[in-house]
Amino acid sequence: MQYKTTPHFSATFSSFISLCFNITFDTLKAPSIFAMQKKYIGELTVLGQGKSRAYILLVDHLCTTWLGLFKSNPDLLFPSLYRHTSVVLDACCFGPIYRKNLRLIEDALLFTSSLGDMCTTNQLEMSQHMSKDCCVRVKMISFLVSLGDQPDGGKYLNSLLVLMADKLLQLSIENPKYYTNTSIHRMKLRVAQAMIVLIPWIDRPSSSNVIDVLLKCLLYDNQLSVRYLVEWMASLVFCRYPDLLEPMFYPCLQQDSDIRSSRMSSIFTVALHVSRNLPSVQCKVSFYSHVMLAVFFWCCHHNFTVRLYARQLLILLWEETRGEVPSLYPMLGEVVNHMKNSSDHIKTLRKLHDNVFFTYLSIIEDLNIQMIFQVLPRVTGVIEEEWLHVLNMFKEYGDVWKRGVAPLTLESSNQVFLERTDTICSGEESHQQSCDGDGDDVQRKISLLNGVGVMEELFPFFPVPSGQQREAKSGLILVVSLVQKIPNLGGLCRTCEVFGVSELIVDNLSILQDKEFQSLSVTAEKWMVISEVKVRSIPKYLADKRQDGYTIAGLEQTAESCPITEYQFEHKTVLVLGNEHQGIPVEVLHLMDRCLEAPQFGVIRSLNVHVAGAIAVWEYTKQHLLHHS
Repeated sequence: MQYKTTPHFSATFSSFISLCFNITFDTLKAPSIFAMQKKYIGELTVLGQGKSRAYILLVDHLCTTWLGLFKSNPDLLFPSLYRHTSVVLDACCFGPIYRKNLRLIEDALLFTSSLGDMCTTNQLEMSQHMSKDCCVRVKMISFLVSLGDQPDGGKYLNSLLVLMADKLLQLSIENPKYYTNTSIHRMKLRVAQAMIVLIPWIDRPSSSNVIDVLLKCLLYDNQLSVRYLVEWMASLVFCRYPDLLEPMFYPCLQQDSDIRSSRMSSIFTVALHVSRNLPSVQCKVSFYSHVMLAVFFWCCHHNFTVRLYARQLLILLWEETRGEVPSLYPMLGEVVNHMKNSSDHIKTLRKLHDNVFFTYLSIIEDLNIQMIFQVLPRVTGVIEEEWLHVLNMFKEYGDVWKRGVAPLTLESSNQVFLERTDTICSGEESHQQSCDGDGDDVQRKISLLNGVGVMEELFPFFPVPSGQQREAKSGLILVVSLVQKIPNLGGLCRTCEVFGVSELIVDNLSILQDKEFQSLSVTAEKWMVISEVKVRSIPKYLADKRQDGYTIAGLEQTAESCPITEYQFEHKTVLVLGNEHQGIPVEVLHLMDRCLEAPQFGVIRSLNVHVAGAIAVWEYTKQHLLHHS
């Protein structure tokens, strides 16, 4: 590997892989050869986390070799597959997780790629390199789908499903709590995505093991993207093998005071989808008779989320019965009607509206690549590199999808679901709820790829791609040379950058390298103009700025100071902040055109200089920048 930077490395390395993993070796019962292959597979897997090209070459070679055996020598195909099952499993989950220093680079590349033809660099081959990591998963999953119509293909796919289910459970046990988009989250997501693609081939013997593992996984904390897929798979298996409901699903509905609310929400979601997709009326009647009374008792649970899902499930189940089970539970009809007519019912529907899996998804009709690998990850907040290029890569690499022999389609035809997810991802729903004064508000973090108008949002004073020019930037200059404490300076720097202050004046530029300053400014110093004016030079600086047409204002309580809410800022304004203890000294104070103060109504008659400065900057922003925007 020390020659990996040479021009002939790729061809040489491909030849090396072809030699080490020649199919003829699989016919030999030589432990030494298998040990050698296993050793190199381990090294290539580790190497692939940093240099993905090496692992891509390995997977390319194996998939190409196995596809060639379909017709040339099918007897060798499955022995080779079983021998290299570890590679198959790793390839289905492959993809490095970038550290923070590389994360910025990848985000920039993803954003550039998302611009499409608007950005000329996308015409270069090098701009597509960020999608190469997911092509390993795409190629391997497409190959596994092509095994489905082979004589022993179903048996092999079922063995893989059991191994994947065990891996998913192991990840849940070893990491009971994890954050979104971490390596654990993304590994679990990839395992679940590969599993649900293979679920159509699940047989009865494997289904018991798989469903047992899936229900155990729901006992642990799962990010929404993983939880939805686990619920989806469990629903599909129960619909295909309804005889599993009584021994494995109905006990999950029993009352348990220690049960997690997320666990019961998932059980109720599975119950809803199973009720809609059971194969016969007899199965449905049996299902309703077991489930409806149990769900009714959950409607009185102490946890709000559990009650929310239970009530909505009971209403939907009753509507699904269409009079098939009223004789079993005649009182439930009155209860359901009371729930539907209550004032809380509309609020309940709104709270469940954003759970697109519960409300809009059809587990059978929507079982397609776009929904699994793009739509659900996107709507559940998964990082863009996991889903941005995957659908196009399935179209490019997966010949099995082009032939139309797979039980899954590539693209979704559920336009209602797609439009709903687009609304949620673009933030329109949150805005509408806030305007109506109803619903729960949530944090909104800017993402390069979410929503329209991102360039205007991220760079409000830069030219936008449409050619429309923004108004001139802020005319406010903030002078903080008198401020001494580093935390105040760091906080003021951040405030100035956020609100677009044109320039920040400090006493000494060396503070920009101070760790305490940087912890408060969070890189704001890199994105704005900061200049140095010593305390002794402030009078001369203010005089020069007055000659340039600036109005000089000071933030200080004086006998004639004006409430900041009643003052009309000039566009070209220099605002001077005072020292934490002495305020603005007399020799500087008499240079002010106007002194300003924030109205106060408490007992304490002073504000922290950072807070006071932020109030003044906001007032200027409100009068000028917000008005023009």
